[in-house]
Amino acid sequence: SFHDLALPNECPAHSIPLAEFSIAQTPVTNAEYETFVRATHHLVPAHWIGDNIPPEKENHPVTNVSWDSAQDFCQWASVRLLTEAEWEKAARGARSGNARVYPWGDEIPQAPCANYGQDVKTHSTTPVDQYPVGASPYGVFDMAGNVWEWTSSVLTDYPYRMDDGREDVTSRAHRVLRGGSFYSPSASYIRCASRSSSYPQRQRDHIGFRVAKK
Repeated sequence: SFHDLALPNECPAHSIPLAEFSIAQTPVTNAEYETFVRATHHLVPAHWIGDNIPPEKENHPVTNVSWDSAQDFCQWASVRLLTEAEWEKAARGARSGNARVYPWGDEIPQAPCANYGQDVKTHSTTPVDQYPVGASPYGVFDMAGNVWEWTSSVLTDYPYRMDDGREDVTSRAHRVLRGGSFYSPSASYIRCASRSSSYPQRQRDHIGFRVAKK
């Protein structure tokens, strides 16, 4: 069950009141990020070839983007990062009493549903809409696997409280990452409740981001 799989930093289970919000169906893609780069002369991600997106990767999630750069994109596009509570709601899609382990349900189906568990030597992102069977109850893609996604939240113990400083945008503490990635060695990392984190300057080939409307 959901509770049997929970790790210490995912406990205790608790409910949080959330206002309505509108989430992007996919992580931000290379093509979307390129529009931002061209408009603002922002530094390009490290994996791009010169100033250009790698061939045939336009619809893949942008990676090698720090939390700071994700915030720059959000400011330019008049959007925002999700809180980790919003992220989990969008992935799980139900009240806590009916909590899903994964965005699609409680089991790993035979049909491919997420990009995870790849060999490190052959690792790669996939197009953001490649796994429709893995969509969340709200029709949101890639909430499990492909790339870890930055959230707005500082990594702090549960229970989550919006007013305890974890949503302070000026903090330089580690920010929560959600969703797992193609590197994730097991399905445990792509559960809706799984939490990771990194420092806000970090750029990695398995970290991207998703946005919500302000």
